[in-house]
Formats: sequence, C-alpha cells, structure tokens
Amino acid sequence: MHTNDGGHYATAVAALAERQYAAAGDAYTRAGWSVLAEPRDGHDPFAADDRGEVGDGLQHLLTAALCYRVAGSDERATRRAVAGIAVARDLADRMATPIQAACFDEFVADLRVAAGMDGADRAYDAAGDAYRDAADGAADETTEPQA
Repeated sequence: MHTNDGGHYATAVAALAERQYAAAGDAYTRAGWSVLAEPRDGHDPFAADDRGEVGDGLQHLLTAALCYRVAGSDERATRRAVAGIAVARDLADRMATPIQAACFDEFVADLRVAAGMDGADRAYDAAGDAYRDAADGAADETTEPQA
C-alpha cells in the first residue's frame, strides 16, 4: 500500500543501510508526519477508513523512536513516542470499529517499549482487553483482502 511519505521513507531506509541511526530517525519522523497529514491523496487522516493507511504514519514514528534509541538519543526517542502515543489515542477514538481502535491501543504499548517508557505492560494489557472486547467480527476485519 502506498502512503504519502514525501519520499522520506526511502531516505530513512538508506540511512539505516549506512547505520546512520539518528539520520534514519529524522527521516522516519518526517515520513510519519507526512503520512499523518494526508495518508493518501484526498484522504482525511481523522476519518476512519477500511485500509488503515494512517497507521503507516504511526509505524514511522515508532521506527523513528527505535532508531533514536539505537543512536543513543533516548530523549528524542521518548519525545517521538510521546507524540505517537498522543496521536494513537486520538485516532483510536475516531475509528469505525472496535478492532481498528484496538490496533491503535497496541501502538501505544509498542511506542512505550520503543522508548523504554514505563507502563508498557499495562498498555499491552489494555490493548489485549480491547482486542478481546472486539472479538465479534474480528476475523472479518483482519482477513479482508487489501486492494
């Protein structure tokens, strides 16, 4: 699936290949904000969709946090995770189905781990509860073929 990453994803991957982790974190951050601004042409990032493309933006912020941790920039990793957590929580409230919202709850936990933040266990427990609560119809949601 293609999202509007502004070409920053390719830059991030190239920086990773060169083991330039801070530069990769910066490029992943730019890719994340680009996708979050407009996941694909004409798509409102705050509108629920059936493809979950806005999640690519959070995935890029998560990867940025990991890159910063590897680079030894723990404070930047924490800031990126805090921003991602705020966005994930906001988006979870806007999703059309409980299973979609649970995915964003899981992002919260993943971001906490990536930045070495406290509360990851509780966040994973909350995500697990959200997935269980959304279990009715979950197979339909997760096995839908993507165009």
